[in-house]
Parts: sequence; structure tokens; C-alpha cells
Amino acid sequence: MIKNMAHCYSGLKGVGQMYDKGIVFELLEKVAIVLTQDQQFVKVKKKEGLEVGQTIFFLPEDVVKPTPKVIPFYKKTAPTLALIAACLLIFIIPFGKPVTPYATLSVDVNPSFELELDEAMAIRKVNALNKSAQALNVQALEGLPLQEGLEQLKQILIENNISLESNAMLFSLALSNQDDLDYENQVKESLKQANQTEEFAYLKITEEELELAHQQSVSGAKLKVKELLQDIDVDDISVNEIIQLFKDNKLHFDLLFKDGIELDDDLEDTLEDLFENDDDDDDDDHDNNYNDNQSVTPGLNSNSDDDDDYNHDDNHDDDDEDLDEDDDGDDD
Repeated sequence: MIKNMAHCYSGLKGVGQMYDKGIVFELLEKVAIVLTQDQQFVKVKKKEGLEVGQTIFFLPEDVVKPTPKVIPFYKKTAPTLALIAACLLIFIIPFGKPVTPYATLSVDVNPSFELELDEAMAIRKVNALNKSAQALNVQALEGLPLQEGLEQLKQILIENNISLESNAMLFSLALSNQDDLDYENQVKESLKQANQTEEFAYLKITEEELELAHQQSVSGAKLKVKELLQDIDVDDISVNEIIQLFKDNKLHFDLLFKDGIELDDDLEDTLEDLFENDDDDDDDDHDNNYNDNQSVTPGLNSNSDDDDDYNHDDNHDDDDEDLDEDDDGDDD
């Protein structure tokens, strides 16, 4: 390439001659504007085959007189400035460097997914976190608003015979700005709207916890569960079992939603206790009624016997009266 460029410009006439290197930024009618290695703009004679963005080598005599000078940026046209900015970005920003998402939402149903969200709450990328997730085609979710993407994800699960009626869902959210409560509330509202008839639990995690989850190849939600429930292998239990373990251990989710209703953990425990107490009261009432019936029956039998004795005594008195009358008659 160097040989070709040297051929384009007269002047490489001898070994040891110094030449400059630059990038063609603009082609005019008779000259080419070139950005040199020392960040100066110079005009060189235009040759055939030159293209914008091409790297060239040239000698001092190829530079159009007067002496090379810096062309101020403010004198450049808008297209040229745009080209300069684009080239600088290419030189400064390494290729392939991932851009950090504004938020990351993990979804556990078994399969497990991770949704990268932008600041507008659209799904930028979908990552499969286990083998069962890798078997599903979910790339169509990318570019969709979160709520619509979740609804389509549910449809994909149903089409692959994954029941949402018997399987609860577990979500976790990591925010690049942990103080953005408005964004978090919008995410939770999208979860509610997309899961009106399903049960799901929600946890908020930090970016550090998300990074640790990536290192352990688990979702952020399951990592949080492992932190809260020691010695539990979350890979071998369902989301339903995780929710029940939280209840059994008096742990709380940031959001628990079932049948279109947001549940408060303490309220749910209270309702369960009330239902249990109602059942106990019913059993006590049944026992009391049984005992009352048992105690009443002997009483009735006893009264009946007393009545018989009373009637017997009355009859005896009547007999005594009749005998007295007979005695009086005999006396007469």
C-alpha cells in the first residue's frame, strides 16, 4: 500500500527522503485536504484514485503553496466536521466494547432470561441464562417496550408447553441509577399489567449483586434468594417453592402479586392466620355443640324420671285419701 501511495505522489525520488502521512478528509476541485499525523490540515495536489478516508504518503513538494498551515476547525464545513467527529470516535472508542444498559431485568420461570433495558424502558437485548432458555427463540423481543415484550415472552412459554398457571414468575431489577425510583415504579407497573392472572414476586438488586450473579451463571433474583436463604440450592427448586420458603422464613419480597392483586406479605400472613383461626373456631364450636347435646340429654332423662316419681307420689296421696273416707264411713 505504501508503494502504491508513493507512486501517486511525485517526489519519492531517493532513499532517505522524508515523507508525511495523513488521511484524506475532503476532495476539492484541484487539491485534497489532508489531516497529518501532527493534527494539522494541509492542502496537497489532487491525484487520481484518491478517496475520502484514505491514508496517503506525500512529500513536502506535494503540498500546495503557501507553506502548510493549520486550518481552523470553525472554518470547516459541517459535513467535514461530522466526518472528523466520526473518525475521532473510531480512533478513541475500542471496537466491540459493550455499552452498559440502563437497567437489567431477570426473569425466572425455568427457563431463565435476562432483559437489558434502555432508559426508555425498551428491551435492547435478551440473554438466555440456562439451557432451557437457550432452546427458545426470544430474539424477536428485542426492540419492544417492556410490557409488550413480557406479554410476548409469556406467549412463547405457553407455545412451548410451559404452564404459567402452575409456575409462578420471579423478577429482579438492577438499575445503573439506584435512586431512579420513577423508573423502578414504571417497571413494576409493567410487570403488573403484563401478568394480570399470574403470580409473581419481585426483588430489587444492586449492580454489584448482578455482576456476582453473572460470575456464578445465575439470575440476579436467584442470587438474592441464595443470600437470604442460606444453604439452599436455588437451581433445584421451583419459583413456587422459593416463594413458599420466603413465607416460611418470614422474609419479604419487594413486590408480591397474585390474581391481579398486589399482596402485602404481613397482610397475607395475617389473612392466613385468620383463616386458620376460623377453622379452629369452627372445630371448637362443633365440639361445644356436641358436649352441650351430651349434657342436655341426661338432664332430660332425669327430669322425666322426676316427673314419674312426682306422679307416683300424687297417686299414692289420692289412695290415702280414699282410705280415710272409707274409714269414716265405717265409723258411721
